[in-house]
Amino acid sequence: MSIYQQYKADTDSVATWLANTAKAHGYEAEASLGGAAADAAKKKKKKKGNGKGKGPSRAKNKKPKEQQDPTTKKYVIRVRDFEAMAKHVADTNAIEVPHRTAVALERGIWEVLEKVRDYLKPIMEAGLFKPDGLDKNTDDKTDKLAKGMFDVLNVYTPSEEFLNAPDITPAPASEPQYTVEEEVTWEDALVAFLSLLRDYDILSKEIRSLWDKYAVGQLDLAAVSIATNTAFEFANSMEKEIKDVMDKFGGTPAFSASVLERYLLKAGRTPTSYKGGLGWYDEKLGGGGTTNREKRDQDRAALLNVLPGLHMLSTKPGQGEVEDELIRGIGACFKDKSQHPPFWMSWALQIYLDILQGLGENVGRGYEDMKQASLKIQKALLQVDHTPVRTRVLSTVTRWNKDPIFMANQDLAMSTNTSNSSNKTPEFQFLRRNPLHCGILLHHMRCTLHGCGVQTAAYSGGLMCTTQLYHALRQEGRVPKGQAWEDLEEFWGYQGNPCFFVGDPPKDREGYFRNYCLCIGTSVTNWAPNRRSVMPTEN
Repeated sequence: MSIYQQYKADTDSVATWLANTAKAHGYEAEASLGGAAADAAKKKKKKKGNGKGKGPSRAKNKKPKEQQDPTTKKYVIRVRDFEAMAKHVADTNAIEVPHRTAVALERGIWEVLEKVRDYLKPIMEAGLFKPDGLDKNTDDKTDKLAKGMFDVLNVYTPSEEFLNAPDITPAPASEPQYTVEEEVTWEDALVAFLSLLRDYDILSKEIRSLWDKYAVGQLDLAAVSIATNTAFEFANSMEKEIKDVMDKFGGTPAFSASVLERYLLKAGRTPTSYKGGLGWYDEKLGGGGTTNREKRDQDRAALLNVLPGLHMLSTKPGQGEVEDELIRGIGACFKDKSQHPPFWMSWALQIYLDILQGLGENVGRGYEDMKQASLKIQKALLQVDHTPVRTRVLSTVTRWNKDPIFMANQDLAMSTNTSNSSNKTPEFQFLRRNPLHCGILLHHMRCTLHGCGVQTAAYSGGLMCTTQLYHALRQEGRVPKGQAWEDLEEFWGYQGNPCFFVGDPPKDREGYFRNYCLCIGTSVTNWAPNRRSVMPTEN
């Protein structure tokens, strides 16, 4: 759960408990209405008259209807009603604050939640709520070692009265759920944005630690790349969680730009955009420029080098079997140019820069690992017969024997007569500068090889038939004494006889054949005593 999700869950938890508790102790029902509904109820005038139920006496008994969110099915309460309900609850004696509500109030960062906590603080300090005691009881239970896995369970013998009692249908929970009326201000959007940045910072540290371990040989390239790509997916989903809030201020990219602009202006700096030639990314220099301008130029040069390749792989001519989150995100940006690029893409590209600069001159190691694995698989396939499955594996592992990006650039240069040797990008530079994509390619090669290999070597029923044949040969004395198929017998021992035989293992030739026929689906009626002499039937 992201920080923003936890923040919303805490707020709704406090709102639900506060509204239900206040109403149960005499708080006016109008306080739990939404702002628009409550204001309308106050302005509504009573009609005069005494006919057809429209008199003042009927108007007094009519209660305002609570406003319900159609999407979440939760009742909406106003933010300004929080304090009034908290004060009403605090003035009521002997009310216990639940553990979940107390925890939500303790970690609440919203000003209104802080005020609610201040009102309820005397109750929580009066000894009516003791979370420490709950933790202590839990610790006492965990300190006792159980002799068996079921020793912690209590077994009871039900009485005859209980067994003969009629079934009772449990009544559904009737406690209504509440949520807070959304009155999004710039400060609320800032809280959501800072929560997103905090989540991104946590992910960044985890990703950086993974690539550091890869750099020293502790982790595999494919594992690190898959974890990084999954983190990009998390980042995308986290940004979508605050989309409704950010859209009221132009979207996350526009809001982040406004926050940065305010920060720079407050610091006495004028936000400007660099214009000029950036050159090519220097692997030896990495992110270690002597000045901030050199570091920025290095970052921008690295991104300008890799973005064309990402875009090319997102188009139909360059699309393959593998598409990571960076390629998918860049492709979406170019398809819908009317929208700002999502904020998570900026974070993901910064992670790419961290990986690129963290590996330094060894950035090409990921490409070499992927290349060696591909060549190893291709060499192994030379001894395999030509089959559609072999062709599929070979197509996957030879996808990058030639650089499609380099070939597309060459074709473009020849068609436009713009070939320039000084600006010629080396072949396979995209893979050399993108160890993340190399790792995902490596993972895809291994998965394809494994899936097709299992399909070829362990076809359906192959092991069962082999075990039955081995049993028949051994039973008939055709296996020399002192010799055994150890691997098969070990696997047979793991699985047991029911996986290979119908009933007990057969002991004669008729039994071998009958067991085999039953295993492949032949009907048992073929062995009936009065069975006519016809062809066997299958189920």
